[in-house]
Amino acid sequence: DVTGVQTCALPISGGRTSITVRSIDETGSATSLLDPGVNDELQLTPVAAAGIASAQVMVASLRSYLRPQTHDVAIQALATAREADTVVVIDVAEAELITQAKPKHIRRFLDQADIILANDEEVSALTADQPKGWLGSLPNLIIKHGPGGASWWSHGEPVARRSAAAGDVLDTTGAGDAFCAG
Repeated sequence: DVTGVQTCALPISGGRTSITVRSIDETGSATSLLDPGVNDELQLTPVAAAGIASAQVMVASLRSYLRPQTHDVAIQALATAREADTVVVIDVAEAELITQAKPKHIRRFLDQADIILANDEEVSALTADQPKGWLGSLPNLIIKHGPGGASWWSHGEPVARRSAAAGDVLDTTGAGDAFCAG
């Protein structure tokens, strides 16, 4: 495989792939509409569990935990990674989903991550009910500030902050995913 992306652990059902429709406003902010397609059939197969256990890092989206169809698989994958000492990175993904769910419930899942990636709006949603000391309990929180760059916090203390490169915003689609991948 030329790309290095292995899909052998993913059962392919022949169903339709997921589709995300994004609308970008004049400020570069995006609104997404998601059709999960076969993503709702996600399973933690023995091959997938072995892959997580042997990996150095597992990156997951909070969406998997929040969707009823994939909630249990997200918990199983996280438990598999924790048991194997695989580094867990969770991309928070969307403030609106946090607002619709219970932030306290979500924080219990995020508490198990080694690194959390979130933007300012997502951090605000996660802390809207003012959980005392929660941000200080996180080993690594990377906050994306859009055009303001990004900052790294460890146990509530700032570690580093980087400015964003200057440029004209044409489309922010994939920016957070690219940041997470990096």
